[in-house]
Amino acid sequence: MAKMEIDTLNVSPRSETGKGPNRRLRAQGLVPAVIYGTDNEPIMVSLNFRELEKALSKPNAETNLFHLAGEAAGENVTTVLREIQRDPVTRRYLHVDLLRVSMNEAAEFEVPVHPTGTPIGVREGGVMETHLRSILVRCLPADLPEEIIADISQLAVNSTYHVRDLQIPEALELVTDKDETLFAVHAQRTAAATEEGAAGQPEVVGKPAE
Repeated sequence: MAKMEIDTLNVSPRSETGKGPNRRLRAQGLVPAVIYGTDNEPIMVSLNFRELEKALSKPNAETNLFHLAGEAAGENVTTVLREIQRDPVTRRYLHVDLLRVSMNEAAEFEVPVHPTGTPIGVREGGVMETHLRSILVRCLPADLPEEIIADISQLAVNSTYHVRDLQIPEALELVTDKDETLFAVHAQRTAAATEEGAAGQPEVVGKPAE
């Protein structure tokens, strides 16, 4: 289980807020951002769009750690992405929130869970459902893994794979409830059962009420 690589992002100071200044920043190829920290006041900065796009193109990047370079951030600052706002149409980055973490203090992090293997139940005609794609753990930043692998090859029909079934490294303290379901395999409904169920449902006409 590979330890997470820490990329570096360059930051520049910014003093203006609001839609107008943020729009001008994005026109210059920059992304407005804020650095938060439990013992520090929020710091307004901007990130290079291309640099951010490259960093976030890597696997599991949105849960990765980032060193910040530049006087605006301060010295030896490590952060985790807290929130990314995107344009709903163009998917361009609109704003980024970064949370400051200490390399010497344990904190809570979200770690992706990736399944491996084809479940026995799926080979027998069942259908697999994914309930959770990540779990919450507490650890030192240096011990944070890129991902946690779940071997679901032995998952039979009508069985589930829980958080407690994962092989969690000793350096990680599990925060997510161990009884939470990650994956499940269900028997596939027959065409006749599907039609019978549909026949018993009232027809919906028009737009449902919000």
